[in-house]
Amino acid sequence: MVSTVRRRNKTIISLVLTAAAVYGVFRFQASENKGFISIRDYNAAKIGTSEKALRSHLDPSLSSDNIPNYLPDPPGDECFYYEDDQTSIDGTTFRFCFKAGVLDLKDGYGPAFDSGQIQAAHS
Repeated sequence: MVSTVRRRNKTIISLVLTAAAVYGVFRFQASENKGFISIRDYNAAKIGTSEKALRSHLDPSLSSDNIPNYLPDPPGDECFYYEDDQTSIDGTTFRFCFKAGVLDLKDGYGPAFDSGQIQAAHS
């Protein structure tokens, strides 16, 4: 009887540890996707779109603390930054700036902008 209880306890502990490990892997993967968008997402964003509507389709943005200050934020705008999900190694960064809750400016820097593959837009 004691061995049955020990086996059951080991089984329960194993299940709890396995569930915790699986949860940890999913949380890690979710955090790894933070701040990445595709060029298609960038191009689909239209000036004048509400911040709420646009951000509901995107992953959380990168902290601006992690972004080099190559582009000072326009006065009165709140800006959010993303990296290109395909070419983050080359350093392409997208910026969406909102004024009064509306997309006022989208631009960025890096090879995709330098080559003319992607264009900035503003109101």
